[in-house]
Parts: sequence; structure tokens; C-alpha cells
Amino acid sequence: MTLSNLPDFDQPIQGDGFQLLYPFEGGEALLLPDELALASDSRGRPDFALELVRRVGRFGAGDTYGLLDMRVAPRDRADDGLALLREQQPGATLRPATFAGGFVRLQLLQLDGAPPADLPAPIALAADGLATTRLLLRIAPALATLIRGALAGELLALTAVAELALLGVSPRLPITATLDPAALLAALLARADAGRRIARAAAVDLFRQDLAGLPIALSGAPAGDRAEALAQALADRALARFGTFVAAPGDQVRPTFALPAPDAVAAGRVSWDLAEPFQALRPAVLRLDPLAAARELAQACGIESVYREITAPAFPTGALAVTALANLPDQRPGVLEIGVTLSAPPQPPRRPQAAVATAALEPPDDRATLALALGVGAAPEYRYATYAVIQQGGGVNRLDAPERDHAGGWLSLTPADFPVEFVSVAADRTLLDLAAVTGTLAWGGPQPGAQAFTVGSGAVALALPRGAPDATLTVEALAHAGGRALRLGPLPAKSLRLGLYSFAEYGPHSVTVTCAFDGASPICAIELLPEDRAEADCAPALLVLTPERPSRPWTWFARSPFAPGYRYRPRREPGQPPAPWSAVRSPLEPLHIISSELDASSKEIVSTT
Repeated sequence: MTLSNLPDFDQPIQGDGFQLLYPFEGGEALLLPDELALASDSRGRPDFALELVRRVGRFGAGDTYGLLDMRVAPRDRADDGLALLREQQPGATLRPATFAGGFVRLQLLQLDGAPPADLPAPIALAADGLATTRLLLRIAPALATLIRGALAGELLALTAVAELALLGVSPRLPITATLDPAALLAALLARADAGRRIARAAAVDLFRQDLAGLPIALSGAPAGDRAEALAQALADRALARFGTFVAAPGDQVRPTFALPAPDAVAAGRVSWDLAEPFQALRPAVLRLDPLAAARELAQACGIESVYREITAPAFPTGALAVTALANLPDQRPGVLEIGVTLSAPPQPPRRPQAAVATAALEPPDDRATLALALGVGAAPEYRYATYAVIQQGGGVNRLDAPERDHAGGWLSLTPADFPVEFVSVAADRTLLDLAAVTGTLAWGGPQPGAQAFTVGSGAVALALPRGAPDATLTVEALAHAGGRALRLGPLPAKSLRLGLYSFAEYGPHSVTVTCAFDGASPICAIELLPEDRAEADCAPALLVLTPERPSRPWTWFARSPFAPGYRYRPRREPGQPPAPWSAVRSPLEPLHIISSELDASSKEIVSTT
């Protein structure tokens, strides 16, 4: 298992409302905001919908219900994160966080004395590698009515809380820890609740105390400023060894792990080399007010833009209604059809023949309701198998996934459930406004292949044969104005979100200007202007150098990665015509000038690098 390019949990950089994590063994830094936001649909609107479903002629408790459907993503803090990152590492690039699964729940703040709200239990999120996650929550009719009122302007303090698993590399220290696993588990269980669940913060606190009181021996002591790193590293290994990431109990949402029973771990002797790189799971809690943006859309475009009531046909007695939904990007080039088949074997006399139901999943909803005739009184148990019909080479091929067991009326499908691997590529609107984004997915093996793609307003899901080796992505951004092209890759074929922050040319830059004084003038004064600014709209910056201070930095912000450079010229005396500008210079190289060559009467600027 390679840890390259995973975020390094050692010495993160804390920003205002976000955190930066350097990549392990090089690559793009990772941006982890502390809030979620509603994603936008293909029209640029908040991707939010509320439905109230009623079945005709049926009056059971489950025949009227609400559906809350939304797509969420970490809040965009790219510009703030990139500015902070470039202060530490000029030319660095950034990528948004993606998560290895987690849980999401609704929380409702109510007045004292109000009846308890019927909120759905936390639902598990798939580890699908997508930055944008679809949430489809079945809710009680009363809660759906409250949410509809809030969309129309009534007050409702509804919050979506996500506990998201982030995989990274634990801090490293030149220390070996020796311990008895059974004794250490007992120490963790002493801080757990009655259900053997422990908050990660409680586990870290355990290792912050004097370790002499714990069944653990260290080969050395951490440096003075590394005590916290030691506590984090020990907690990472202990929770990886004993814990399972679970939804937090109660309303106080804290990242939580379930521990095994005391007799599940045998006594013995184990050593942990804390200097060895170790993959750890760090949960993050992100919150979202899903109604704020949806309410603005409802006010601007009408309540029908976010709410609708649906009358669904009643299924025959003995038929189980199964709602299947998939969290997939809308655009799937090369995929002709994708769907799911449900089946249950014969069960005489209740079910004399096998029950089978098939439905295609079509974007943008990727949702279908199937009627599976299980028979009156039958348990809601069945098997499901997904399929995909794809263009492969010069023909069409149908691929089928193995069957899996399932139960209940909800079937949530992730990219991992399908017989092809999906590599999702998306681009932020800020990049698409400046450039056309295209690329190629390529793979090797006995049947090598390549698929070209174009990224539009939504993510593109590229179908990759499962197990195909040497799969890579190459991306090109071609500027609408000027035709300049920027390229990324080849990159590993993993889900990718592109933005201006993906390019070293975009964002804050700093160049050191140095003057060699070889003339009589004791002052060197130059003006500088970013490449993407016009002098009529932006006053040039003035930089003054002297023999006592011959070097000074100059900082600017490149608003476009296609125009990242700058120009400079000598400062003329008032009343004189301005000197000509230099050619555009790279933001990644220092500027060395010679004072005699900045004579006010010179026709050209000469510089050395």
C-alpha cells in the first residue's frame, strides 16, 4: 500500500476556517475546510430538492413520506488556502479534500417544551472518492412540512452534520512504543461509554497524560515541542488497532470509534515503531445550514424550484417498493446504460416463482423505484446486481457486477457497486469561465485503451475497466482568450477536482528584486505591474532599492493562471514620458537588474537572470 500523496497529519497549518495539510512524499497540498456547502447543479443553482410522496389508495404509516435530496461539498476556501500556502511554499498547488466515507445526520434546534422531532438516524456515506456527495434522506411527513415552511420564509434551525473520514499519514517520531494490547484496550475502555464507544479526543487525552501510568513503555522521550505529536501518533495506532469508526451517539457530535469487548484481544507484547510511516484515519466534523441557499432560490424562483408533491401509484399487495439511487456524476461518456436488477428466489407457497425487477438509472436523478413481488408476509430481503452497458473499442459490451444481499426499501449505490471503476473529473466554474478543459484517461495491460473527455459544468464520470493497470489522467486547460494552454499530468487515475488553485501559475506570487549598483546614482526606482492588469485600471507598484538595501521582495496576485507574470520599467521623473515596459517575466524567477541600465533616457530595459 502506497502512502504517497496522502495528507501528512504532522504539523498541519491552521487557517481561519480551514486547515492545510502537506502531502506525504510530495504532491499537492490538501485543503480541509471546516464547513460544508450545497453544491451547484448544471444550471448553477443550489442542488437541493424536497419532495412529499403520497401513494394512491394506501394509508399505512409508510405510504406518505418526505424525501430530502441534496448534493454537498466542502466549502470553497481555495483562494484563502492558497494564499496561506504560498506564504510557506511559493509555487505550491492545492486540491480539495476527499473523504473515505463517513456519516451524516440532521439536527433540529427546538424550543423548550416542543414535541421531539422525528429525525432520521445517521446514514453512512460511501468511500467513493468524490468531492461532491449526494444525500437522499427519507423523512417523516411532519418534518417535510416544517422544512417546506422554512423554504417559504419561516424560521427553522435545521443543520446537516457530517462526520467524514480522512485518510492520511500519522506523525513520525524516533521512538518505539512497547505495550500489552489487552492492557491498553482496558485503559481505552475505561474512557468509553456503556456501548464501548470512545471519542477520538478522549483517546488523545489518554496519551497526553503521564505515560508512566499506562501499560506502555517508550524507548525515548519526545523533544519538548513534540509531546502533542506523540499523543496523536499513539492515538492513531491504538484506534487503528482496536477501533472502528462509527457515527457519534447523541447530539454532541464528536468523532467516535467503537471498541471491541475486553476478551476479544489477547494479552501479549507488541512494539510500534513510531518512525515508520503509518496510515491513520482522522474524522472531521463539518456542518451545513442546507436551508439558507435553498430559501434564497425559493424566494427568487418560486417554491416549486425546490419543493414538489408527488402522487405515486400503489404497488400490489405483497410487492416491496424499493427505491434505488446512485451517487454518480450526471455526465458518463461511453456509458450507454447503467442500472440495477433485484431478485429473490422462489419461496412456495408465498412466492412460487423467482421475483425479479430491473430498472435503468438515468441522470440527473439516477433514481428508480422498483416493485419486487416478494409475496404477502415475506421478509423484505433480496439480492441486487448492477450492470453497465459501455462502448469498448469499436463495439458495445455489457458488464455485470456480482450479486449482493440486501434488505429494506432503500438501496443506496456508490461507484464501487458498479462493474466499472468510475474516475470522476470536475472543474470549478472559475476555471471553466477562463478555459476549455479536456483530457485523456489512458490505461495499459493486455487490452490497453484511452478515452478522451471534455469537462463541462458538471463532473465527468469516466468508465475504467476494473483492474486495468497503469491508468493515468492527462488534463489540458486551453484559455478562451489568447489560446495559452496549461497541462497537468500524467497523474494517477483517481477522482480529480480542478480549479484555478490546481495550477502553480495562479494566485499569490512573490519575486525578489536585486539591483547591482555600478553607477553614480544612489537610488534604483522601478515600477512593476502584473501581467493581467492594465495600467489604466491599476496603478503600478513602486519599488525603491539602495546600496544599503539592494534587494526587496514584491508580491502580487495572478487572477488568471494564463497570465501569471509581470512587467517592470524604471521610474521616470515627474513630467517626463514613462519608460517602456519590459517583456513579461516569469513569476518563478528572481529579477536581477543593473542600475546603469535603468538610465531614464534608455529606450529598452536590459536585465540579467
